[in-house]
Amino acid sequence: MKNYLLLDRDGVVNRDRKESVQGVEEFNVLPNARKAFGVLATADVEVIVVTNQAVVGRGQLEEGELRRIHEEMQRIAEAEGCEILDILSCTHASEENCSCRKPKPGLIDEAHQKYGFERSETWMVGDDRRDIEAAIAGGCRPAVVRTGKGDQWEPDEGVPVYEDLLDFVREEIK
Repeated sequence: MKNYLLLDRDGVVNRDRKESVQGVEEFNVLPNARKAFGVLATADVEVIVVTNQAVVGRGQLEEGELRRIHEEMQRIAEAEGCEILDILSCTHASEENCSCRKPKPGLIDEAHQKYGFERSETWMVGDDRRDIEAAIAGGCRPAVVRTGKGDQWEPDEGVPVYEDLLDFVREEIK
């Protein structure tokens, strides 16, 4: 069976912005995330990004620009030899109370339906409490990185914490 890794986007792969990333020119990959893609390129793992993008639902970003941002993220990963298998986004505004917006596990459920991974053996790496809540609700192994919002709160006991995505990958992905 293949191994899978679920990643949040903002604050894990790229610099989190208070105003949200609203264009490809604002998408700034964290230096160690770029290096983490290089390590993941040699690992036996399929990478899936699961990301809340309410900026679309609020009308501040067009779907086409979100697609361009994600194409840029894929290009950067590929330049390091890593293929991102899929990018799943919740584009609903938070008021819509959808089932896919983290902390609900809808994006994880969608990824599981598409790829059939073993949830209990699949890591979900995030920087925000809602990423960790979604991981737990979705039956995955949660991990916090201190980039993004990860340095602003303390996870529950038993949830491992890493400096950044590279630190996580070096410790957990074999």
